[in-house]
Amino acid sequence: MIASARRGSPARLAHALYMRSVAFTSVGDNVSADQFATDSLTAAADSGSSTALAQAHYAQGLALSRRAQSKQPLSYSERPI
Repeated sequence: MIASARRGSPARLAHALYMRSVAFTSVGDNVSADQFATDSLTAAADSGSSTALAQAHYAQGLALSRRAQSKQPLSYSERPI
């Protein structure tokens, strides 16, 4: 789905990345969910679609709230210097 969306509009890509983020959140992979949500936000900004932006922000908030609840350790790139 994402590979196909990359050949379409930025709004279509934002939606595909949003869906993947929510799916990862649903199975408890909050790190991947956050990464896909961040990518979705970038594509949504490129699209200029308010719906895509709302979905991307929702996915990011969901991923971050679940991540905080699970108290997963920070990834290497997130650790303070």
